Amino acid sequence: MKPHKKQITLVGYAYGGAGNVPGCKDGPAAFRNNGLTEKLSELGYSVSDAGDAEYRGDPNTEKSESKTNVRNLKETLSACTSLYQKVYAALEHGNFPLILGGDHSSSIGSVAAVSDFYRTQGPLGLLWVDTHPDINTPETSPSKNIFGMSVAALLGQIPGPLSSLQKSPPAVTAESLVYIGLREVDPGERELIKKLGIRCYTMKDIDSRGLFSVVTEAIEYLAANEAGFFTSFDLDVCDPRIISAIGTPCRGGLTYRESHLVMEKIFDSGLCRALELVELNPSLDDSGESTEIAVSLIESALGKTIL
Repeated sequence: MKPHKKQITLVGYAYGGAGNVPGCKDGPAAFRNNGLTEKLSELGYSVSDAGDAEYRGDPNTEKSESKTNVRNLKETLSACTSLYQKVYAALEHGNFPLILGGDHSSSIGSVAAVSDFYRTQGPLGLLWVDTHPDINTPETSPSKNIFGMSVAALLGQIPGPLSSLQKSPPAVTAESLVYIGLREVDPGERELIKKLGIRCYTMKDIDSRGLFSVVTEAIEYLAANEAGFFTSFDLDVCDPRIISAIGTPCRGGLTYRESHLVMEKIFDSGLCRALELVELNPSLDDSGESTEIAVSLIESALGKTIL
């Protein structure tokens, strides 16, 4: 069984208030304007579009979580709640959700929705392909930006609204999570990852073992989750020389071919239940090349092959 049905629902997360670099809220529009629907149709899919998640309030208003200030809590929760509803509805209609970001707070809603939908089948795995682990809490985060707390919220490590979207928390467990591509980790994140015993493949692992070996092992590990796995792909995992239109660039990321290999292996696994690509920032993409490459990565994740 392939990782998705022949019906795909696009869901936009046109929100950037959980980060600190303006522009990524326009990511979903850039994906759509680059012919994403047409390219997926050429791969044999029927594509519907659920529009963008909505949110209310002033995205510059500071709120409180766990008695610690975090930026834009109310608005981020509103956007994530709307995203949850749209993703869950897509699954109810038998479609494969393709989430287009937007900043990486999207996962708080998208992963929770997929986890809830497949709950009766068993635990959902989470493949987090990213430069950053996004497992800060309000107490450990240097920036107080929620997009760096998404995984902590999904693991139930943040008491309060950020961990409340899923019906049966936590959305994922430490045992069902795998990181690929880490190369920039905050001290508090490092401590929590070690404490929880999370499976991690850093860029050092990729350099020493090769990406094919790493991705194969990661997917084999995730296969223990009866519900399959959710793939969350942050475009900053790619080297900035490949994709430059991102708000948090970091040297030494995945190459063009390595990025496609990850996506091709995800498709081949037959276990992916939903996919999101986040942090595309069109305001930094004057040539349009980053958007074009991002769309091509989606194509690879959904079955486009060389032959």
